[in-house]
Amino acid sequence: MLRTIPVIFAVMMIVTDCFALPPAEKKKLHEPKSSDTSTPANKAKRKHHHGGGEQMGAMAERRITNAIEKKYDYDGDGFLDDDELKDMLKAKYNEVMMHGSAKVDSQYENKYDMDGEGIITKEGAALMKRDLDL
Repeated sequence: MLRTIPVIFAVMMIVTDCFALPPAEKKKLHEPKSSDTSTPANKAKRKHHHGGGEQMGAMAERRITNAIEKKYDYDGDGFLDDDELKDMLKAKYNEVMMHGSAKVDSQYENKYDMDGEGIITKEGAALMKRDLDL
């Protein structure tokens, strides 16, 4: 009986560690990482994910510029694609709804800072809600 307790404890620790990954890390485990953008297929993919389009005010390139943005760069390519940007903005929207306002942490949130003071209020969150189709 005493010999099985350490084994059970070790198994529990391993299982717990497997489920303790943050959602962004779990998503990384399931997505292939392709850092080679020199091939035509990868360049086209990068252009599709990061360039043009009208979705959420897409810019020519949504390059990662700070740690907050990097948290949502699930595929680790150094850019925020549409889904990653949407996740980041949803989190900010939820923060504003919970606390009444939130600090602008990313250049991609500036659109929702209605008075230019670096704070997103519920007025900005309403615009964000419309853009995100929530």
